Amino acid sequence: MMASSEKNSNHQLILTDLNHDCLLRIFSYLNLKEMTKMRSVSKEFNAVADDAYRYCHVLNYNELSHNPRIKNEKLYEIISKIGFFVNTLLISDYQLHSITSAIHSSQKHQILTLFQACKNLKHLEIRGSLCEPYPDEISQEKSEQELFQRTLINLKTLTMEKTMITTKVSSLFNHSAQLESVSMSICGFFGKANIFRNLRNLKELEVSRDLFIEEHFFDEFCQANQTLEKLKVASSYFFNYDCLISTTKHLKNLQHLEFRRILIERHENVECLKNLPKLTRLTYKNILDADASMLMTLAKQKRLQYLHLSIDYLEQCQQEVLNAVATFQTLKILRLDMYSDLYDDFLELFSSTDTLEELHIPYTKVTDYGVFEFIQRCKHLRYIDLTDCKSITRGLIRKLGGVQLNSPLAVEVTRTRIKHFGESVNLVFKFEI
Repeated sequence: MMASSEKNSNHQLILTDLNHDCLLRIFSYLNLKEMTKMRSVSKEFNAVADDAYRYCHVLNYNELSHNPRIKNEKLYEIISKIGFFVNTLLISDYQLHSITSAIHSSQKHQILTLFQACKNLKHLEIRGSLCEPYPDEISQEKSEQELFQRTLINLKTLTMEKTMITTKVSSLFNHSAQLESVSMSICGFFGKANIFRNLRNLKELEVSRDLFIEEHFFDEFCQANQTLEKLKVASSYFFNYDCLISTTKHLKNLQHLEFRRILIERHENVECLKNLPKLTRLTYKNILDADASMLMTLAKQKRLQYLHLSIDYLEQCQQEVLNAVATFQTLKILRLDMYSDLYDDFLELFSSTDTLEELHIPYTKVTDYGVFEFIQRCKHLRYIDLTDCKSITRGLIRKLGGVQLNSPLAVEVTRTRIKHFGESVNLVFKFEI
């Protein structure tokens, strides 16, 4: 009896010892690619995978189409089984130049089956390769066009990158009346294709690189989508001062605004940003000059909680911009990419704020003394980024180690002059109460 007991106690539980329900619970954490591999282990695992498909809320089309273990018949079977449960569909193939090309290629039947099966699609992400234009057609069959429209009618978020957008493709998404978030990067618009034309409930819009929209289309979009809360524009050839005026005139619910390398000229007054009553987050990045008067206006309104400035050239206006930033009294997070043009005197100017929780000042010329004094004055500071600040030494760490802080503080000193056995070290120093 004792020998039998010892034998049982030494027995190690393995995966195949678990019952169907336990295996089902484990399989629910697997992605589709992992689950497909598990199917080939045994008949029991194959049966568990069939039941576990209902947990597959995310479907990556390429994991199926490029898997040599899955033949066409099996692919259709899997799509049919999991389609009803899928709410997120990813199509990211650098051979898939556009939705149009897929419809006209050998993948046509697979794509149609995919969209037919995914009846509850909420999120769609398409990443292709914009190499050459394709015919401006989706399908010759009206029934197939209606299929796409029915599938996309409840879509909430749409992400497209390096994907050809033609008039017919655009018309499909214009039936997506529930769309709340659109992100597009390196997408070509041809003719009068305008994917935004019929949208009415958008809350987030991100556009970047090579996206062309005529000014009057953008003004119509702003009028129709006054619910917009977040707008990000990067390296865009269409966004100019007139578009900015449309933004501030119609988008009164805007909370988060981000500009990266846009075509607003230096001489044009962007104080119109004061007309956004709910704006709390502003990113003004990689623009040739900052507008000090605009910053002063926003500071007086006492609404902004997040400010990110990244300026290429700050020559004459440098001190005016820094003085304007120092007047903000409501910021919780401040990110300054000034490319070394920032010293201890700015920290002294800005240290009077009682709200700051994060400060990012990489590549600057602040010193141990300036940072130490700043930290002592900013009672709510949680994090300070001093990456590549060459004047920071281990002396700052020693000083802070002997200070009683009001709250936990993380100091990042990556690639500074702090040395360890002659090498630069990458560390985040944390100081607790």
